Amino acid sequence: MRHRMSTASCALCAMLSPLNHAHAQRIATLSQGEVAIANADRWGASEAALGVFNFQPRDMDLRLGMLPQSTTTQPQDRQTSGDEINNGQDFTRPVRRLDARYQYQQPDSGLDTNILTLRTDWPFALAEEWKLSTRLDLPLVYSDVPSSDNLNGDYEFGLGSVLAQALLIHPLDAEVALAGGLQAILPTDSQDQFGSGSLRLLPSIAVRYGPSWMPKGWWTALVARYDSDVWKRDGRESTSALSIQPVLNIALPDRWFATFAPECKHSFIDDEWFIPFDVTVGTMLSPTTIVSVEFKHELYDELPQYDWSVEFRVGFFF
Repeated sequence: MRHRMSTASCALCAMLSPLNHAHAQRIATLSQGEVAIANADRWGASEAALGVFNFQPRDMDLRLGMLPQSTTTQPQDRQTSGDEINNGQDFTRPVRRLDARYQYQQPDSGLDTNILTLRTDWPFALAEEWKLSTRLDLPLVYSDVPSSDNLNGDYEFGLGSVLAQALLIHPLDAEVALAGGLQAILPTDSQDQFGSGSLRLLPSIAVRYGPSWMPKGWWTALVARYDSDVWKRDGRESTSALSIQPVLNIALPDRWFATFAPECKHSFIDDEWFIPFDVTVGTMLSPTTIVSVEFKHELYDELPQYDWSVEFRVGFFF
């Protein structure tokens, strides 16, 4: 009897041996990609999920070793490489960045203004999806515009009006976001022709709308500001104006984009309008570097601002 049991056991081992050998070969030939995929499915992407594992011997996977089953899905697992790239054009999705901007502007026929602006944007995350976006512009001006400081209309170089801005941003849902805050233009201009010579405060409000039926990366917005001076140097003109700026951003192939954003102004003092054409075209050279060029031209200049302007920009995200 014992002999017959031993014989049956040997026969069973002989039958299972090829299967065990084939299974061992399968384990040996698993690629790193297959292992990673299986681990990602069963183990989860974060060590924070370890506390929810309930490991039992039945959870063993002979292909990969002992892999316990996870009962949760981590939020970061839902992120994909196809996520929309934030190129910094959307003011409701601010990024930390440093820009160098060169602008050529023709304020009138025969006059030239060259402006090199150093800009930094620095957002702060607040509670419950609120953000605070801050900005600082430092303009350096080279111009031949005549003024009380430049009677002969020579080319002069100096500091322009420094701009500071703070915006509170809050998304209402996946399609709509609101922003509101204050922009301040400081009287730091070293000569009269380099700025307004006044301290101007511009309360601002904006709404951004990116409906799901629009192509990915497309969105629209409307920005409104009221520009008024609270202090000015002797002899400088007062300011009281409304600025309305519709925005349309279009995502193009290969990380290119085009943004139409004409800033229309109405002066309550002169009761006059200025309406320009404004388009910016740019691309992301890398996830942290952006280049763009903006072209503006007056369409309706009852309130003279400039004839035309072009600005070249390079920005670095960090």
